[in-house]
Amino acid sequence: MQLTLFLVGLLAWPAQLRVEIRDSEVWVVRDGREYQLTHDGKSKLQSELSPAENRIAYYEQCIEAEHCTPTVIVLDLEGHRITRITSFQPTHQAFPPAERCSSILSIAWVGDNAVSAVCHGNPSMSEYVEIDLSTGQTVRDLVGYNFTVSPNGKEVAHVGWIPHFAPPYAKSEYLQIDHTTIYPLPKGMSPVEQEGLREPPEVVIQKGLLYQGIHELMPKMYWSSDSQWIP
Repeated sequence: MQLTLFLVGLLAWPAQLRVEIRDSEVWVVRDGREYQLTHDGKSKLQSELSPAENRIAYYEQCIEAEHCTPTVIVLDLEGHRITRITSFQPTHQAFPPAERCSSILSIAWVGDNAVSAVCHGNPSMSEYVEIDLSTGQTVRDLVGYNFTVSPNGKEVAHVGWIPHFAPPYAKSEYLQIDHTTIYPLPKGMSPVEQEGLREPPEVVIQKGLLYQGIHELMPKMYWSSDSQWIP
């Protein structure tokens, strides 16, 4: 009886699965066994397992010697490209001219059918681009930094865009949910839509040589488990 229970427990134990980048190649580790999925030798920095654990997204770093544009690639667990959109090159679209991202900082799954890429813009700003894998269309394009997707995958919190080389008083940070600025706001103002590179509502007040109301948000943001709050 004890042996039977032990065997049933082993059968019910969930498979341990993870993906890694080793020497610029994608590997799957499943229940202690290791499988190499790519053999192209191209520079790679990050691979991510989908929430359903049936697909892998990774991106090619594209070092200068390779003369290429960073590309996000999607594989199944056998190393095959099976989705309709098996690879894509994120494109800057929030501000002209629209062009392909020359440097990817990170990627992530947003649900089981979308992948996001954070592209470098300048030392003060990055761009979040989210692609629907069934259509290849960009479904979300945000400018700023510290992009944090809600647990339900429906919204992205982030610090809004600040002009590069802005003076100190203009670097007051503000929190956006997608394109909506929610904090800080002048007294009595409701959250406001701020798409693209529009400047946020003014909350900094100059008094003599001093500026009051400058905000600095914590480097890391967190959502509540129900996607309703950012504590």
